[in-house]
Amino acid sequence: MTKQDQKRFIEECITNVQAKLLNRLPSVPDEWSGVELRLWIIERFASDLDTKWARAKLGRKRMREYNNTVLVQNL
Repeated sequence: MTKQDQKRFIEECITNVQAKLLNRLPSVPDEWSGVELRLWIIERFASDLDTKWARAKLGRKRMREYNNTVLVQNL
């Protein structure tokens, strides 16, 4: 993937999750502060992007390489 393709992919993922969150915002309790909202955002991203599927798709070797890159590159 080119950097432009990567950028476009990230923007599309974020936009999709953002639209879903904003669509459900009327149902969010008024007493929720930033703590609950952050947790809700994290959970929606994890759910929408299906991290279990992505991790399974990578395989063990590629997952190790991914984890190492994230650690070494401080991503």
